[in-house]
Amino acid sequence: SSAVRLCPGPESGFTHIRDSTNMPSMVDVHHKSSTLRTAKAQATLQVPDLVMNALTSGEIHTPKGPVFATAIVAGTMAVKKTADL
Repeated sequence: SSAVRLCPGPESGFTHIRDSTNMPSMVDVHHKSSTLRTAKAQATLQVPDLVMNALTSGEIHTPKGPVFATAIVAGTMAVKKTADL
C-alpha cells in the first residue's frame, strides 16, 4: 500500500491520530473541564423543482408518516444520546 501519512501523530499536536497506523483513535479526555462549544455548518442543496416544491409546500406525508415531524423527533433523540458516544 502506498498510503500517504496525513498526520504524523501526537508530536505534531494531532493526539487523535495513531502514529503506527495514521488512523483516528479515541483519546481519554475525562480529566478535562467542560467547555461550551458552538459549531456552525452551511450547505448548498441542488434538487429538481419537483423536490423543492415538495420541501417548501409544507409537511410531506409518506406511508411511514410525516417526514419533517419524524426528522425533528429523530434529531431530538440523537442529541439526547450524544453524551453516550
